[in-house]
Amino acid sequence: MITIVPTSHIAKESLVKVKKALENADCVCVELDRLRYEGLKSGEKGSIESVGFDSLIIWLFKKLQEWLGSKTGILPGTEMLEAVEIAKERGLAVYLIDQDIRLTVERIRKMPGKEKLKLFGYLVSAPILMKFGRGEKIDLNKVPENELIRVAMEEFQKQFPYLYKILVEERNQHMAQAIQKIQDKHEKIVVVVGAGHEKGIKTLLNNIHYGSYS
Repeated sequence: MITIVPTSHIAKESLVKVKKALENADCVCVELDRLRYEGLKSGEKGSIESVGFDSLIIWLFKKLQEWLGSKTGILPGTEMLEAVEIAKERGLAVYLIDQDIRLTVERIRKMPGKEKLKLFGYLVSAPILMKFGRGEKIDLNKVPENELIRVAMEEFQKQFPYLYKILVEERNQHMAQAIQKIQDKHEKIVVVVGAGHEKGIKTLLNNIHYGSYS
């Protein structure tokens, strides 16, 4: 059986959900690759290997995540590290199932120029809009409800189709394939991923009729 635990990378509620899910598991799969795991574990924020507009966008991504994390006191990715540490303490197998971050970054750098400019404007303005924007306030300490995630992901795909393909669809495919192979070795698998990946991964696994999911 595969249990997918959807998280928000900066929400305190994510830590609680991860801990509870691992009470009855044979192994844990986390939305990390080796480089990101080592970076989170060491507290290293990483360096940008080249300069230019592409690297600026990647840097803004990181800064936006850090800014959101500062609002909850949870560093982005803490729930992933928590899952790994709990699993190790209990002697459970740990699998890093995400695509190599270097490949993902390289794919981001090939984003069409028009979409890059649009993304740059969004990343710069997002903190201001979140602080002074009107409408429903989101509790950053909680994992968003399914409907909110659905609407957000649909809007993301509409506004940034190339980036959505790189950050969501391609990585979902990579992670689903990794889970397939892992299920041959374990009966009770806990998969910890960002909430935006849950639906896509479940769909991919269900399409190949592989096991049962919750």
